[in-house]
Amino acid sequence: MASPAPRAGGDFRFSVTNAAGKSAFPIASFTWLLVPAKIPDAGKKQAIVSFLKWALTDGQSLAGELAYVRLPEAVASVELAALSRIQ
Repeated sequence: MASPAPRAGGDFRFSVTNAAGKSAFPIASFTWLLVPAKIPDAGKKQAIVSFLKWALTDGQSLAGELAYVRLPEAVASVELAALSRIQ
């Protein structure tokens, strides 16, 4: 799968439909999560941020056996940076 590049300014929209590559599937999408910018409960905030950091890093190693494709590094790095902005 070709690596799409996220837009500037924290805009995560981009397409992986008709991705380049011999084995790329023509119709593909992402699973999206809506995460509040502010999470008043410190315990919940820590649990959510910790899980998402795992999912974007070590959890990517499980993608293949679950019939998913790993996120492109450009996407994961932008999303990891966004996690640091959760208050």
